Amino acid sequence: MEMIFQTEIAAKQFYPDTFVEWKELGNTPTSEQLFDRQRITNDRINGNL
Repeated sequence: MEMIFQTEIAAKQFYPDTFVEWKELGNTPTSEQLFDRQRITNDRINGNL
């Protein structure tokens, strides 16, 4: 999950007009997240990744 999260941060920093500007760690509203963190967590726990 760390790599996906880092990719989201980079996309927001390099392309804020496309992906909405990065707002600091922990301050990203759910509506602005590029991926579903809960789904990724569940898939990882269940071995689906």
